[in-house]
Formats: sequence, C-alpha cells, structure tokens
Amino acid sequence: MYLDFYELKVKPFQISTDSRFLWLGEKHKEALATLKYGILDNKGFLLLTGDVGTGKTTLINALASQLGDNVLVATLPDPNLEPLDFYNFVADAFQLDTVFATKGAFLIRFTQFLHQTYSRNQKVLLIVDEAQRLQYDILEEIRLLSNIEKQETKLLNIFFVGQSEFNDTLLKRENRALRQRITLNYNIGPLDEKETGQYIRHRLQVAGREGKIFDAGAVRGIYEFSGGYPRLINIICDLALLTGYVEEAKIIGPQIIRECARELEIKSHAPAPDPAQAPPAARPVAESVDPARVAAPAAAPPASLPRAGWSPLDRFIGLLVLALLIFITFLFLQDRRASYDGRRDVPAPPVAGVGREAVVGENTPSTAPHRPAAPAGAVAASSPAPAQAPAASDQQPALRDEAGGADSSVGAPPGEPPAPVAAAPAPPLPVPPEKMRVFFMYNSNEMSAEAYATLEQAAMLLARDPGLRVTIRGYTDNAGAASYNTWLSRFRAQIVKSYLVGKGVDAERIEAIGMGPADPVATNATPEGRGANRRVELEFVGSPAG
Repeated sequence: MYLDFYELKVKPFQISTDSRFLWLGEKHKEALATLKYGILDNKGFLLLTGDVGTGKTTLINALASQLGDNVLVATLPDPNLEPLDFYNFVADAFQLDTVFATKGAFLIRFTQFLHQTYSRNQKVLLIVDEAQRLQYDILEEIRLLSNIEKQETKLLNIFFVGQSEFNDTLLKRENRALRQRITLNYNIGPLDEKETGQYIRHRLQVAGREGKIFDAGAVRGIYEFSGGYPRLINIICDLALLTGYVEEAKIIGPQIIRECARELEIKSHAPAPDPAQAPPAARPVAESVDPARVAAPAAAPPASLPRAGWSPLDRFIGLLVLALLIFITFLFLQDRRASYDGRRDVPAPPVAGVGREAVVGENTPSTAPHRPAAPAGAVAASSPAPAQAPAASDQQPALRDEAGGADSSVGAPPGEPPAPVAAAPAPPLPVPPEKMRVFFMYNSNEMSAEAYATLEQAAMLLARDPGLRVTIRGYTDNAGAASYNTWLSRFRAQIVKSYLVGKGVDAERIEAIGMGPADPVATNATPEGRGANRRVELEFVGSPAG
C-alpha cells in the first residue's frame, strides 16, 4: 500500500526472518564470531541467550548460512517433547530415514551416523531453539548424546538458544553436570539509540530507499517505544509507514510515532472502579453517566436476610454463635483489664501519626514516674531543668524515635529545636581484590571448575557495585606464532567477558584485551611456568562510591 509512496521495492519491516535484511551490530558480530569459532573448533556445548525479540533467530539463521557444506545442521524448534519423540525428531532432522521404537535402537544408529560424518571430515551441529522450554529429562538426554565422542575430539556440537530464563534452569543443582560442559556462551542485549537508527536505515536501503524517511525525533521515539528490541522496531516502523501514507507525510516525525505507539499499546480490559461504590470523600464532584451502567445496573445486595425464611435449626445455630461471640468478647475484656492494671504506671507508647515520641527501649524497665504529657512547645513550670544532665548508664532507659534511632530532642534546652540526628552510615560495599586470575589448558579455551568459581565471585562483585568496571586481559605462553597467540589471548578474554555478560553484567562495564605472551608471571622454560602464563586477569576499576 505504501511502497510506491515511499519509493520502496519491498516492505522493509516485516516480522518474518529474511536474510536479505540481515544487519549485525557490534553485539551480533561478536556473538556470531564467537559461536562460529566454537562450532568449527568442536567445543561441544554452546549457549546463546537474550530477551524476547533481540534477534536470536536471525543470528542462528545467519550462523547456519555461514558454516558451509562441511557442517551438518539440524534445528529443534520446540524441545518440549517426550524422550522418544525427541529421538525421532533428531533422526528425521539429520535424515536418518528411520522411525525408532526404542532409545537403544536410536543410539546405535545415531552413533554410526556420527562416526560416518567424522570419517568424511564433517561436523554435526544440533541447534536447540526455545531452550527455556526444556524439561530436566530432555536436558539429560541431550547431555548424554554428547557422550558419543572419540578420544581426541567431540563428534556432536549442541547449540542452546533461549531466553534469559534458561540461565536459571542451568543454575539448578540437578543441571550442574550439563552446566559445567558449556564451553562458550553469549548474551545478546537490545540495541542502543544509535544502533536503532543504523538498523532502520539499513532496512530501508535494502528495500530500495536511499533517502531519509524517519527524522531524528522519530528515531528517538521508536527507540523509546521499542527499548532497542528489533522485533518491536519492525512493528512500529511498519505501522508508522502506513500512518504516514494515510496522512501523506513524506517524512515521518515524532508525532506519528507517538500516535502509532498509542495504537500499539495493549490496554487492560479490567472494569473501571465504580464511583458510586467509593466513599463520599473520594467521589468526583461531577460524575459522567456510564450508559452501560444505566442499561444494566448492578444488583444491590439485600440489606438483611428475610426472617420468614429461617428454619428453627437456623435460629438455634445463630443464637449459639451469638452466645459464643459474647463469651469470647468477655474473656478478651477481662484480659485487657488485667494487663492495664499491671501496667498503669508505664507511659503509653506513641500513637502512629501523632508525632515524634520518645519511648522506652524494648526490655528496659522504666524508673521515671508517669506525668501527663505537656502541650507541644510548652515548658512545665513545676519541673525546673536540672543543673546537669545525668550521665548515661546501663540503668538509664534508652530513648528511641519512630525509626528506632536515638531521639535527639531528649535533653535539649526548653524552647529550642531538637538537634538533627545523623543517619546511620550504610554498610560499605565489599572491596574487590586488585586482580583475579583464571587459567586455561594448553591451546584450549576450557577452564577449570576453580576458574568458574572465581568468575562467579567476580559477577557477584560487579552486581553489588554498579560503579565498578572490570578490564579483562587474556595471556598465552610464548609457544607458537605471535599472531596466533594474540588472537587466542583476545578470544580467551572474550570468553570471560561473555560469561560475565551471561550473568547479567552490562557489557559496557567490561573491556576485553588480548595481550598474547606479554607480561609472563612465570618462566616459559617449564610446563608449570607455561601453565601459569596461560591465564586471564580481571582488574577492577572504580570504587563503591562509583
């Protein structure tokens, strides 16, 4: 409808995935490179997470198209299956041309398939989409499939793609065996405002439009509505083009975006509160008449039950309940009277909303005689101020205000305002160590269990202190080519960064650098020294004050 008006060849903001419109920001390029390397290097389990609409499906489609013919790819779009259904779906996806009645028959055939592909120098990748829907039994079946391997290499790569909630599933204790096998993970965040503008311009150019359609104010409004999620960007941009066509606006501004945002807003259908049922003070001065209410007024509840409908048994039960209530009330009043008689010399506690009062601290008996409270701001003539305030002692009751702190008005000279009370200082944030280190195996990106424990601690420190930043430096030993070592060290640093981002740390607070064999901490002449140099160091920058 609007294509000719805006000089477009195709619709640029379709929700369906179209490889022609693929746009990769820095986050997507980094994720694609990381995951592609993991598959080509047979890393086994990989993980890609992100919120709804961040472009995970677009990314895995782009990844599959770039892997080449030497990688056999199968995608499981919905993993919420029974085990036998799961086996048969995997078999069909890899074109095994067999329907299996037992798990054993599937494993025999699938093991043969993996060894055959390995002998042909091919790799096998199973992509599990919507991984947050996985149940424990299927997760275990997937983990056990990864046990089919040769001594020197993995025969099956498994790529989990899911919403961020899948991280919570992996953190459960029963899934710890699977969690420890994930060698690479990446979390995709939404686009920022600059990337949102680049994304819109790219799709318009692919659709045939070279000139501008959305002005800067419109792009800002699109970002505010969508939060940087590509799916929502597509939805509001498509509606904005249609609205602009109807209004004959060649350039779309913020007013049209606001209009579209109101149309896309999902409103609750819960009935509005009835002003007639509100207390008198809350009713509006001028009430509008609701036609629906006039047509179908709400039935008022009866004021009382008709006595003619009560049976003798109903009357007997009613009298019995009434007598029981009277007896319970009598016991309650007797208990309150006894309590009052035992505490008649103790000052009454403050009443909420009356004002700041000094009350005796909990479990501290009062030794002062009870006197009536003087009016606010008045001085009792019969009670001259003492020449010297008594010294504090264990026997003197502690005076508290409503918040539980010491009341500064106690002991102040009559007629003078109370001294302000300093707020208790907040407990200091934990001080991060100067450096943290994690170590890697030779020519590998695999980390030890101790390394994961260290990264958990780093993620906790960054989560507690939003003002804290971290610089991650990857290192290698001096064996091999310098260019390869530099690339490997940078990749190791990116792995650690990806792990922290997957734990919820903002990527903007993390800097990853590859140092190669620089700055060795031990000699490279021994295996032990080279092992110490194959490391990643985390250096924290900033302070609890931010």
